[in-house]
Amino acid sequence: MSAIQAMITGTLTKDAEAKVSGGGKEYTALVIRTAGEPAQFVRAAVWGDDAAKVLSLAKGDAVSAIGALTVGVWESNGKASPSLSMMAHRAISPALKKPRKPAQHRTNKPTHASFKAAAEAQSIRSVPNGDGLADDLPWEQ
Repeated sequence: MSAIQAMITGTLTKDAEAKVSGGGKEYTALVIRTAGEPAQFVRAAVWGDDAAKVLSLAKGDAVSAIGALTVGVWESNGKASPSLSMMAHRAISPALKKPRKPAQHRTNKPTHASFKAAAEAQSIRSVPNGDGLADDLPWEQ
């Protein structure tokens, strides 16, 4: 059966697990519950650089995985149900958001004193009247 390229989004039903394939390659196993009723469950194997990144994800974390999706069938008590599995080459989660770096010190950062000095340097001492001539402001007298 051929795979479909897809993106699956949902929440983890259990913590991410580190696994090793039969060929000795490391990957991270995820079980993703999709939104909607009835919910679908997708077993995803995350490979490559993202495998180590998503290993810190825990049950309940939101996640999206992109890769080759295959559909299978499993039976329970004589009832056939669809089975979804994914070989993911990419996985992302808001739970993986990197902490912000501290603000860099800027030498040209404006201060209250510089704002005040600029305002004083550009202060308007008069305004034009209707005849195009400038009159003194009443509070400047």
